[in-house]
Amino acid sequence: MQLIHSSIFQDATPVAGPIIELTFDEKVAEAVAVLKRQILAGKRLIGACSFGKDSSVMVALTLMAMEQLLE
Repeated sequence: MQLIHSSIFQDATPVAGPIIELTFDEKVAEAVAVLKRQILAGKRLIGACSFGKDSSVMVALTLMAMEQLLE
């Protein structure tokens, strides 16, 4: 939520924008795109993996990004 100051002496007014819900495929594509940008920028991606649900998804998304960069 953004706050827009109307003046110095008044409280900020909250402004809500439209909520855009992405599909699952769009969320995956965005996550992979972010990882690819980081890899191409020369960043080292470091993550701990317990092979639980969250870390397994992290590994899968990272492998997807790396695979797409090799193509």
